[in-house]
Amino acid sequence: GGGANQYLGKHFGEVIWAEFSSNGKIRHPYYDNDAVKNDVNVYAKAVHKFNDKLSVFADVQQRIVTYRFLGYDNELNNVTQNAELSFFNPKAGVNYQLSDAHGFYGFFGIGNKEPNRNDFTESTPQNRPQHETMYNTELGYRYQSKNAFANINVYSMEYKNQIVPTGEFNDVGAYIRNNVDVSYRRGVELTTGIRPVDKLEWRFNTTLSQNKIVQFDEYIDNWDTEEQDVVSHFNTDIAFSPSVIVGSELIFKPINDAKKGTLELAFISKYVGEQFIDNTSSIHAKLDAYFVNDVRVQYSIQNKLFKEIVLSTWVRNIFNEQYSSNAWIYRFNSSGGSYGDIYENVEDPTTNQYNLLGVFPQAGINFFVGVTLRF
Repeated sequence: GGGANQYLGKHFGEVIWAEFSSNGKIRHPYYDNDAVKNDVNVYAKAVHKFNDKLSVFADVQQRIVTYRFLGYDNELNNVTQNAELSFFNPKAGVNYQLSDAHGFYGFFGIGNKEPNRNDFTESTPQNRPQHETMYNTELGYRYQSKNAFANINVYSMEYKNQIVPTGEFNDVGAYIRNNVDVSYRRGVELTTGIRPVDKLEWRFNTTLSQNKIVQFDEYIDNWDTEEQDVVSHFNTDIAFSPSVIVGSELIFKPINDAKKGTLELAFISKYVGEQFIDNTSSIHAKLDAYFVNDVRVQYSIQNKLFKEIVLSTWVRNIFNEQYSSNAWIYRFNSSGGSYGDIYENVEDPTTNQYNLLGVFPQAGINFFVGVTLRF
């Protein structure tokens, strides 16, 4: 099989207001950037069963991505540029079914990903990040019975040239994302569920992981010298990668009848461990862990007009937990601080290191009502 996609994008920005507009006019375009992206792939998949217990599979894909866009050159001229990337992505795995209840599997795959659009448009060809490559290995065990299931998956994702923000400027004056030589995500995933009685089911999942960048250089603006200071970091956490994630879903079905329909009550919990908003593992860039709970009530029924009618109500964050799941940070060195900016925080007064930090608070208790009609 295969596929082909083309993206046509007209990216532009207009000045819609200015306190000091000089001789500029309203709706003056300050950038106008058309882009064309073609994404073509062909693949082949094969599965071979040696017997009822043992099978293997293979999957190979060739993917070609081409960009045509307006971008800056070394003279800060906005000129048409072209880029072409070709990726070979193979995968292979084995499944062994020990019995009806127990099974094992193994998997290995290589995946490649191109830089984002702004990695192209805000750089020159000489300072553009390379594509990133991931080597993914997984080993797992599955259990399935009438009233219980479980899956344990151990994984290792080894990255080459992973693209991350480093705070560095490129040669056209834009902040860039850059490659780091070695990084990885390693961990174990557990998914399980039990049905202790006919109308009650409990599903549980957790992920325990290490997500590390072995070494990278952070570039920090120095407001005194108008240059950038370089700080090397070793074995730091990848941004927005908590090492602990736990989820739970307790489901009770007091009504489950073909004529009367199905009434489902669910209590859903999610715990996300502490994480960092940049790649430095600095305590000043840490988001605290949070634990949120939702309640869902869902009723579904069939009739002559619709194949199924589903009425659902959610009460999200039922205990009104105050938390943030996203944020931004800008770190700088300055002997004079940032002149009283409300977002300013002092990281190290002895070295005149500061940051500007903004977090995005999530909604407290909130409600959602939905209707789904299936034909």
